[in-house]
Amino acid sequence: MKLNKRGFSNVEFVISFALFVMFVFFVFILLNPFRDYSVNNINMDLIQEKLINNVSVELKKISIQVKPDAYVSGHGHGGGGGGGHTSDCIKFSYDDLDAEDNVIARKSDGTVVSSELDHSNNKIIIADDEQFYYIYASSNFAAPSSSLSCSNNIDKTEGLYSLGLYEEDKIISYGILTEIANKYESNYNGLRGDLDITDDFGFVIYSSDGEEMVRALKSAPTRFQVSAKNIPTTIMYENGTFEEVLMNLRIW
Repeated sequence: MKLNKRGFSNVEFVISFALFVMFVFFVFILLNPFRDYSVNNINMDLIQEKLINNVSVELKKISIQVKPDAYVSGHGHGGGGGGGHTSDCIKFSYDDLDAEDNVIARKSDGTVVSSELDHSNNKIIIADDEQFYYIYASSNFAAPSSSLSCSNNIDKTEGLYSLGLYEEDKIISYGILTEIANKYESNYNGLRGDLDITDDFGFVIYSSDGEEMVRALKSAPTRFQVSAKNIPTTIMYENGTFEEVLMNLRIW
């Protein structure tokens, strides 16, 4: 009985071709730079959430409207953070403040005025003679260097001022960002454990004009695919000023 050599050749060819196609497909999946990195995208979102949650602080905001005839002594105080002034003060209680909070008061044009939080009585004190203020409270604010002294306290029970809506939000702290960046350099694996991040990651903060402000980034091995994401956000300094920045987050 004669074997059909041509038939066997065809079978061998088909098998060889199939193996070749499978090999090429495997290499393409392994090396294809255009493949879908949906897993990396999911990891990126998780790392972004964990990082931002760990560098953010609570910011509370409330507005206050003072009647023009509320002031007695009529001494205003220009922008500024300091204490020790003697004049009219708006002094009121607010239950949503925490023991570790400090406050910053601003006029409607953004100018900072003298203010403090009386922790023993949980009262906010503003020493100025304007009619409208925004009051910000956060544990991230620096405590005032001295206490305010007031010759006259404006009392809400006399109907001399009214409070606006209370707002509460999370905002990135510049101080905590720099602490994270320092630990990134000194104890990278410990930082990943603190943040509960298993992937390798890094980030750079840029100002609105492109200047590098904070860097926590090491070189990724060339064999790894690096995914990057630009995140526009706002940071807050301990003096109560804000800045629009760009966070460039990378994972691999």
